[in-house]
This record gives sequence, C-alpha cells and structure tokens, in this order.
Amino acid sequence: FSSSTAEPKTISATVNGVAITQTAAVTVTASTTPSASLSTVAAAQTTITACSSGCTTGGGTASAITVTARDASNNPIQGLTVVLSASGSGGNFTAPTTTNASGVSTSTFTSTSAEAKTISATISGVGITQTASVTVNPAAVSAGQSTVGAAPTSITACNASCTTGGGTGSLITVTAKDQFGNVIQGATVTLGSNGANNNFTAPGTTNSSGVATSTFSSSTAESKTISATINAVAITQKPTVTVNPAAVSAAQSTVTAGQSTMTACLTSCTTGGGTASLITVTAKDAFGNAIPGATVVLSSTGSNNSFTAPGSTNSVGVATSTFTSTKAESKTVSATINSAGITQTASVTVNPAAASHLTFTVDPSNTPAGNDITPPVEVTALDQFNNVATGFTGEVVMAIGNDGSGGSGVLTYTAPVNASAGVATFSDLKITPSGNGYTLVASATGLTSATSPGFNITP
Repeated sequence: FSSSTAEPKTISATVNGVAITQTAAVTVTASTTPSASLSTVAAAQTTITACSSGCTTGGGTASAITVTARDASNNPIQGLTVVLSASGSGGNFTAPTTTNASGVSTSTFTSTSAEAKTISATISGVGITQTASVTVNPAAVSAGQSTVGAAPTSITACNASCTTGGGTGSLITVTAKDQFGNVIQGATVTLGSNGANNNFTAPGTTNSSGVATSTFSSSTAESKTISATINAVAITQKPTVTVNPAAVSAAQSTVTAGQSTMTACLTSCTTGGGTASLITVTAKDAFGNAIPGATVVLSSTGSNNSFTAPGSTNSVGVATSTFTSTKAESKTVSATINSAGITQTASVTVNPAAASHLTFTVDPSNTPAGNDITPPVEVTALDQFNNVATGFTGEVVMAIGNDGSGGSGVLTYTAPVNASAGVATFSDLKITPSGNGYTLVASATGLTSATSPGFNITP
C-alpha cells in the first residue's frame, strides 16, 4: 500500500465477497522536503504606504505575507522554517512562524523605501519559485525633508518677459519628500513670498522625481523669502532671493532744489545763509525702486556755477550737492545718473549780492554849457561779482570830478536821485561854464564811488 495524500488511512478487505470485520490503520505523512514549485508566497496587501513604526495592515502601512509549504504531492508540511526577503532597501519582516498543521507561516512586511518590492521565501533552505509583489508608496509630505531651492539667488527687478537666463527671473525648485526621503509624485505645490509685486509661474504638480518648478520675478527691489506648501504642508526650508533695481529711469528719477532762490556767493556759501541751494538727486528704476551706488553728475545753465561733488547715491538712491554761483540769473539744474540724462530739472534763481560799488552805465556826453546832458547819465550799483544790485534803492550823489573850466565849473540837477532796481538816472544834469576834460564822480553811502570818462562842455 502507498499513497500520495498525507492523511490517516483505514485498510479494509472482502474475501469471496464477504467483508472482513477487522481493518488496519495506516497514517500517510507528508514528505519533509518542500516543493519549490508547489509551495506558495502571497501578499494580502499589494499596495502599502512607507512606514517605520506603528505599522498595521489595517492602516495600509503593512502587508500580511503568507507562505504555504507543500511537498511534491501538494501536501502541506508542518514544522518547517521559513526565511523571507524583499528586493530594494528599507524592507522589514516580523519573524515568520514555523509552518503550522496547514503548512502555513505568516509575517508582516513593512518598508521605509517607496518602490516596487518582490517578496521571496525559502522553506528549510529551499527557494520557493513563486514570489509576491508589493508596491510601497511614499508617506505624507514631510516639512523637514522636502526642499525649496532658488537659482540664481540675485535677480534684477522685472515685470514682463522675465527669464533666468536674462537675470530677471529665479528658478524655484520644490522637491516633495516624505519623512524617509522618498520623493512624492503628483503633489500640489503652492508658492509665496514676502514683499510686494511678486510673480510665480504656475508650478503645477510634482513629477516622477517629486519635483515642481516655477520662475519667480518681482518689480520691487528688496530681499525676498520664498515659501512653499506641498499638499497644504508648509515646508521648513525658505530660500532667499535678492531683487536688485533695474536700470536708471530718466522719467522716474528726480532732481530737486532745496532752495529755489539764493544769493550770489563765492566762498563760505551755505544753504542756511541763503547763499547756496541743496540739490537732491534720487535715482530710481522704471518701477520706482531706489538705486544705490549710482554715479551722479550735475550741471547748470548760465555761468560761474559750482557744485560740490555729489558722489554716488546712498542706500535709498539719494545723492546731494551744494550749488552756488556768482552770476545772478535764472538757472536750470540738470543731472545724469549712470550717464542717463534725467528728465526732471530744478530751477534756481540766483539774486545779486549786496551792492558794493557804482559804475557809469550811460556816460556823460559832450553838451553845450547850461543844457541837460543827453542822453541822461545812468549810474548802476553792482555787487562784488558785478551783478546789478537790483535791491539797491539808495541816493546816488553826483559831483564834478575833474573841472574842465579850471575851477569855476558848477553842476546842477534835481536832487535827490534814488536808484530804482539798482539804477540811478540823472535826467537834468547841467554844467557851466564850458571846458574840456570834465569828469563826474558818482557816490553813495557805503559804496565805492565811480568816475566817468572825460567829456567836454561846449560854449
């Protein structure tokens, strides 16, 4: 008697058709050698989430692995030792039991590495042909493991057609990872930044490498801190991008004069003393950002002008200079910043200084004795820079200087003659008697007098 089925057997017999009462009992046991092809390996959960502790099959973070040992006749084999392994890395099995009466051994499989796993088994040293497949998916997004990068970290302000190659955009790269460093595909990324006037191209969802990218630009020059959320989880890493001002804007930059009216001056001139004007130049780009470190050059219409060196613009884009002039006239002050001519100009009126001396501006001419000298003689008060002292209104006194008559000359006119806007006009000057080489002397209190050219009084 033999059998391929492991189980208790009862042997019975008939003799000439008569059933014999006595029977014999035979127990058929399974072979102790497992069959590589008939033994099985199965995974109850073919998809799980990466996990390192507290993992359960019910929670979707573990898979129940069942190994069944069978002999060549497909009988289950009890009491055999099972060893399990998995492809890839980060896999873990609870110690499999020895096979029970049904030939079954069980274990719980977990892994921290997200990838497709192939589960293999050996039973008492025999490699089992069948394997089980388990896909390990990434765990939830990790704020600490996920990354946010920016390149370049310094760009120029821009609001249209901004590119990383052109230096006006920064490529923001977000990589979604779980706590085990597994990349996460298909995650939703949202980007933000502090400051104003920021722009991000749509990052979309993460690709198979867990990466989503966006181009960042801004028209406001300042330090920016880039932040990201992945599947609504705020990421710890926050790169910094410095947005620098764009080129100088002729229209946005400004030139102003602190004192629109001042007095002619050469030395020791001050804005507080009314003899200088503080010129303020503010460098700005097309977006109104202040530009530090820009080179400023100042100029003015007219003559005899002077500027103190403005230097470069400071951290708020400002450079200043003190403007003076010895020439009384209306001035237009202009500026260039980094060689760009600024549209705005500043107007400064330079007034004469105080009157210091007199001069004949219409000289006496040859005139018959006793007649009015024509055209009328004019005397003008000038400041120290020879500007007409328009503020002088004092009396100007006229007298004979050189007496062409030899000592008997008499000068008459209607007095007093006060200056108007710095000019004194003598409309009825008369001299007698006749003589050659007369001169006149004009004087005023506190001013240096003036002597006219010579002239003749005819008979």
